[in-house]
Amino acid sequence: MSFKYRLLIILYISGVAFFPHFVKAEEAKKEIALIYATSSQEITEDVQILYELLSVYANTDILAAQDIQQELLTSYERIVLVNFYPMELPNEAIRALNNFQGPAVVIGDSALQLDPFAGWHDGEKVKLLMVGEQVLTNPLYWQAPQLPTNVEVIQTASSFSTDYPFIVKIPNSNWSHIALFTKELIYEWSVTISQLLQLPQPTNHEAFIVLSDINMRTNVDHLAKLVTTLKEHEIPVILEVAPFADENGTQIYLDNNEELVSYLQKLQQEEAVFILASFTETVERSLHYLVRNNIYPTLLNGDSQIFNHLVQHRPFRIYPSEQNQQFIFPYTVRTELDGSDNPLYRMEQTIEQLLNIPGAIISFQYPSYLEPDYLIDIVNFMKSSNLKWINFGEKDFSVLTKNVSIAPIDEEGRLHTQLSFSIFERLSLFFDNNPFEFGLWILVITVGLFVAIFFINTLRLRITLRKRLFEERKYNG
Repeated sequence: MSFKYRLLIILYISGVAFFPHFVKAEEAKKEIALIYATSSQEITEDVQILYELLSVYANTDILAAQDIQQELLTSYERIVLVNFYPMELPNEAIRALNNFQGPAVVIGDSALQLDPFAGWHDGEKVKLLMVGEQVLTNPLYWQAPQLPTNVEVIQTASSFSTDYPFIVKIPNSNWSHIALFTKELIYEWSVTISQLLQLPQPTNHEAFIVLSDINMRTNVDHLAKLVTTLKEHEIPVILEVAPFADENGTQIYLDNNEELVSYLQKLQQEEAVFILASFTETVERSLHYLVRNNIYPTLLNGDSQIFNHLVQHRPFRIYPSEQNQQFIFPYTVRTELDGSDNPLYRMEQTIEQLLNIPGAIISFQYPSYLEPDYLIDIVNFMKSSNLKWINFGEKDFSVLTKNVSIAPIDEEGRLHTQLSFSIFERLSLFFDNNPFEFGLWILVITVGLFVAIFFINTLRLRITLRKRLFEERKYNG
């Protein structure tokens, strides 16, 4: 065999042997490592908020600073290091961070332990009142470092009379520095961090509107107008229903308004999405009450392991998140109407602010007692933007208790429901939800038993008397 053919065979075998390993190595490359240092060495709310922000752009892993090693970091394309209290990083972590070649951002004073920041020194403690153009609600106290003159200042922060570099980029380096983390600046930082990490930015925003405050007092005709408004604008119909409400210390029930229950059942058949609001009773009891009325909620406003999809009011949260195998969607816009010429001004201002944040979710509750005109105005305002309306009916939701199971059948939002209440549980539910009616039934049954016993005793006495009379006649001849 000639040398030429031998060489071709060797190259072929080498390619077969090494190409799969090369592909696996490429596939194993991860995107972002979020490295945290907290006093409790646990993931705090601030770390979780930062994680949600980064996850919008790319797959993100959360790593503790004490676990960082060279081999671990080499599998990531980008890193963010954040510390919330003075902490000396482990030597192994420092070596791994110094050798990292991809885009990297450090938040906090851990920067002074890394080689790219070797020329930095501790400076004076200052009171910051403004970061960029944003006036802080609460001042920030910060140990401002002394920086070399050649750093690129991206954003400054201000005290009463002095500006300080707050976000900087190190020249001829892959590292950038943000002075400290504060939730109040989350609206501005989303864009900044994505630029520092050289991440592509999402171009659309997910959105949803929830018709809320639906209970026994809700006017059906008024609610129907709001639902029609959403349908006309091709917005998914989502309704937040409270089966119980309090009126002057007395609990009132949804099915006291039979017309409303019938309308909600009709919307259920039209595949509207229902959110359970349970503020005065347990989630399980509220859920059982609704399913007994053929209304099947698939999300919960609150917190419970019964539901795997939740909606919540979460300050400074502007992205959907996943925790403990539950998907959480935040309300990001407060429903505020004022008495000015433009009652929707505050809501529109918040929506515009969110539209400037890549990937931020735009969502709010619209109480069912408000006029449809305001809903039309705010929908028209939102539709001028690049929005993607969330259809919760297409989500892989799950609702599960000992007695109730609700799950999707298909992607069109049809539900598979399974109820398993024993006769005693049904009686218990009936008593809980209709105590007065249940009491009347008990009274009717009790009276009926007494009447039955009376007639039985009367019949028994008559039979006994007739028998005795017959025997006496027979005896007397």
